[in-house]
Amino acid sequence: MEPRFRLRGTDWFLGVGYRFENTETTLLEDVPAEQTEGAAPVHGSQRVGGLSAVVAFDDRDNLYSATDGRLLEVYAGTFQPWLGSSAEFHKGKVEYRHYAGLTEGLVVAGRAMSEAIDGEDAPFFEQPYLELRGYARGEVRNDVTLWGEVEARYDLFWRIGVAAFAGVGWAGDTYSVIFEDSGRVAGGFGLRYNLRPDARLKIGVDLAWSPENKGAFYLRVGEAF
Repeated sequence: MEPRFRLRGTDWFLGVGYRFENTETTLLEDVPAEQTEGAAPVHGSQRVGGLSAVVAFDDRDNLYSATDGRLLEVYAGTFQPWLGSSAEFHKGKVEYRHYAGLTEGLVVAGRAMSEAIDGEDAPFFEQPYLELRGYARGEVRNDVTLWGEVEARYDLFWRIGVAAFAGVGWAGDTYSVIFEDSGRVAGGFGLRYNLRPDARLKIGVDLAWSPENKGAFYLRVGEAF
């Protein structure tokens, strides 16, 4: 639950939220003790409970398929036992999106994000991960991530459109060593159908590639970002 309030007469928003989850995780096979020693728990019941604060700027012209505008979000959260969490940790995130309509049918959009977590006992599923199309959700994760993606969208005819995208990202233990990682790259193509032209609500499919995954298929309602 995260209500946001617009600052009167501006495109700035302030928000505060509370999040609670209770998760049961089970290992499908035995893992050697030396691989889990000193690591956060990977099985059993774990609760995540915390408060967050958000500052955002949003002047996009459409929620589902923007052709102009920007979105900036700065998020900070703390998860504590007194808030219902099994472990004590902190999370932070900064995300920026930019949209530019170059012609009547061509839009170029970009997104950049960095996320970090601090806390030795944080559940593994709370670690930041690269959200690049071409990698499975949570496939590349660590305590700190930095990644970006650009996409070109073009309306061909009637309600049919196409998209092409590419991205790069890094993951590491800290910001000081994040670029010691060689970086991950991914890209692909997509097909769009404008389901509701009045609201610019599109559905579509994306096919993405990365060195680790030779093909990943996505079905979506709305754009990726």
